[in-house]
Amino acid sequence: MRAVHFILLISVCLSLYLFLTSIFAEDESDNGAPVAAQHNPKPSDVEAPVSLVISSPDLKEGKLLKIEAEPGSFYLTVVDSNGMKQILRTASIRQGSLFGKLEINQSFRWRVLAEDTKYFSKPLNKSFDHIQLVVLEPILPKSGVVQKVNVFAKETEILVKVDDTTSGDTFAALKLKDTKQESIEKLSEGVMIHWNEAKLVSTRSAPFRTAVLAIDAFTINPNN
Repeated sequence: MRAVHFILLISVCLSLYLFLTSIFAEDESDNGAPVAAQHNPKPSDVEAPVSLVISSPDLKEGKLLKIEAEPGSFYLTVVDSNGMKQILRTASIRQGSLFGKLEINQSFRWRVLAEDTKYFSKPLNKSFDHIQLVVLEPILPKSGVVQKVNVFAKETEILVKVDDTTSGDTFAALKLKDTKQESIEKLSEGVMIHWNEAKLVSTRSAPFRTAVLAIDAFTINPNN
């Protein structure tokens, strides 16, 4: 009988020990996570930074000179439109190109989310005197050669070939809401068209997916 009581007592003590251990382990992980986030904020988490200064939302433009990477972030050395070198930090470089691949010497745009000074990257073991946390955007084309036209009930889709200096000729799809524009009837394969304003719908996120732009109108090159 005593042996049974002893076994029960051991079981109760073991259960209590495991329960207390799990509690302390959860507390330790909860307390550690925010500290790491404060010292190494991600670009996607800078909507309300504590120690960073929010910058103007205006788009800037420049050319890529160098890429350095750490888990979850890319550090880009660029020369801006004023000829000044800048260091940008971003979570994704795919958005800097309409065709999903940002390369050295390619020009692109960026939107500054925040700025920081004397920033230190532990994975790179490197300090940056001044750094901008940014979201990249591609420079959008304004002309292309028609490959195919699809007219639907509420929009027209025009597949065009545009000239990309880094990837060569690349395809993009234009979405036009006006299906009654007279010029649509004159479109055929090989016709060069131009558009003034375009909005980025999506970049080419996969090899077999086409970048999509929304346009309000287009004109046909008179030299066709």
